[in-house]
Amino acid sequence: MLADVQRSLARAFVAQATAEDAGVGVPAALRGLPRLSAAETLALYRSSIEEARHAALSALYPVCHALVGDACFRAIGRSLAGAEPSRHPDLGRIGEPLPELIETLDLLDAVPYLADVARLERAWNRAFVAAQPAPDVDAEAVGEALERDPAAWRFRLPPSACLVASPHPILAIWEAHQPGAPSDALERVDPGAAPDRLIVWRRALDVCIHRVEDADWPVLGRIEAGLDVSRVIADPGPPIEPDSRTLPPRSGVPEIEDEPAPELAAMLERIAAFFERGWIFAAEPLRAAGEGTDLS
Repeated sequence: MLADVQRSLARAFVAQATAEDAGVGVPAALRGLPRLSAAETLALYRSSIEEARHAALSALYPVCHALVGDACFRAIGRSLAGAEPSRHPDLGRIGEPLPELIETLDLLDAVPYLADVARLERAWNRAFVAAQPAPDVDAEAVGEALERDPAAWRFRLPPSACLVASPHPILAIWEAHQPGAPSDALERVDPGAAPDRLIVWRRALDVCIHRVEDADWPVLGRIEAGLDVSRVIADPGPPIEPDSRTLPPRSGVPEIEDEPAPELAAMLERIAAFFERGWIFAAEPLRAAGEGTDLS
């Protein structure tokens, strides 16, 4: 019985109806405050909850808030509460589904980059709170992975890392809203600029956002997907589309010889640069050398 009452109240608190409509069936379970009816009390609770939700979303997505204005952002928050009510006790997680919701709202067609800006802000938030254990990179093990049995190992991105791709210049849009940016920074953003492919991760206490070169993007995507090292260092193939995250596995892994082919040598240099930048967090064994390579 108590659980039913709690569920009814929870639904009423986020209802998109008027306070009177939302209060139908609830007043019997809700005691009114002095000089306020049960429906008026419910409206007060709903207003407090909406303000708390709006404040949390504005703190998590300040650039999105600035891009559309307060009234529109409030409407987005109400849509989020109705479509994806938060089930997590941490207010920092309340906006997790926001980028995907934005894509479904016709009223935001005039800002086609908004969902991707939201993805960038979500990645920043995740990096900011992510665990940051010490890197677990054994140089000898990495050498073994590359020289003896690369299919037995895989690389891992840092726990804080996230890849974000967009056909829009979302990093420039984000930077235009940061403290210290010129007042006309947003007007200077070129809407026809090259698509953004970004890696977001934390280094010590700082969240870093870097553009990724076209040749590096599919390699990072393969690492993020958990593919073994032999597939990570394979020929990345043709350029990927701007909104692609990863490439499908390719057959034909090049053999590693004492003097690798120029293409493979360039790939190994790229992997070494990833380690130096902190983009690779660990190299871990998938299986004992000589066993099958099926990761499923």
